[in-house]
Amino acid sequence: MDKVAFGQVLGTIGSMLPRPRRYRDRLLANQHPELILEQAREALMLRNLVALREINTLRAVAEISSNRTQELEEETRRDAMTGVYNRAYLDQVLAREFEHSTRHRWPLSVAFADLDNFKGINDKYGHQAGDRILQATARILRGNTRETDLIARYGGEEFVVILPATDAETAHGVCERIVAAFQNTGHVIGADHARVTISIGCATHGADMTFANVAEFVKAADQALYTAKLRGRNRIVPFDRQLPNVLAGNSPKAASWHV
Repeated sequence: MDKVAFGQVLGTIGSMLPRPRRYRDRLLANQHPELILEQAREALMLRNLVALREINTLRAVAEISSNRTQELEEETRRDAMTGVYNRAYLDQVLAREFEHSTRHRWPLSVAFADLDNFKGINDKYGHQAGDRILQATARILRGNTRETDLIARYGGEEFVVILPATDAETAHGVCERIVAAFQNTGHVIGADHARVTISIGCATHGADMTFANVAEFVKAADQALYTAKLRGRNRIVPFDRQLPNVLAGNSPKAASWHV
């Protein structure tokens, strides 16, 4: 279309449109100005309500997404079989709690717990029965520790309990309660009834005894656990520097921790 034809089309369209002033005059002639303003206010209010509803919907979607993200993050921290925390998350928390304990000079205790003769359970009843024992172990630990304590599966049949802001005496009491709970718990495996005990080694980083780093702290708890096994199992042994160095300075657990 050339410029002349295009101009004629625009002129025709313009003649078809009502003039603003005439359109306004017709409105004012048919309705009172206050009524027009009231209708405008209602339309604006409806528009704001729709916008608010859309905002609330978006907020709800964002909250659901955020909650799902948190759930997924929590799942990555958990041991799939037992539901307690896994080794990777244990490493993070213990390093952080040790740093806080050292900086603020408040006590920190850690307990290494190992099921006694667990291999015999697997050999006699099979790994499915062993898995159920591990799940029961997690439940017993949760039922006999405090909300502030963190329970993690270290690997195999070994579990770790971190007890923040807990001195040696209090930690010993918690561990004794755990040992007693295992003594008093029976497990039904088919037609048999089994009783599985637990050995615990506990170390405390605090006023009475300090450790240079997390590796030394872990080594101490590991040494106490090994001593508990040597003394007959089914007991709690707190770490003491007078304990014989049964690990000869080569704790596999301590070696896995970065200083």
